[in-house]
Amino acid sequence: MAKINCSVRSCYYWNEGGICGADSIIVKNNRPGDLDDELASLDMELGSIGEFHANTSAETCCETFRPREE
Repeated sequence: MAKINCSVRSCYYWNEGGICGADSIIVKNNRPGDLDDELASLDMELGSIGEFHANTSAETCCETFRPREE
């Protein structure tokens, strides 16, 4: 499998160095004007180091996202 870079640290599949550890990922087409897919949700929490903390796939640009259990 190809190496997939990821910056969503709150994802279960996120590995040290920003590499996705999922066995497969889901990629879908963006329809013209479908801003939710491109920009994700604006209701995300700001994390402790200044990055947004995603809780759902709608808050990322990844359909494979699964929240990391803390």
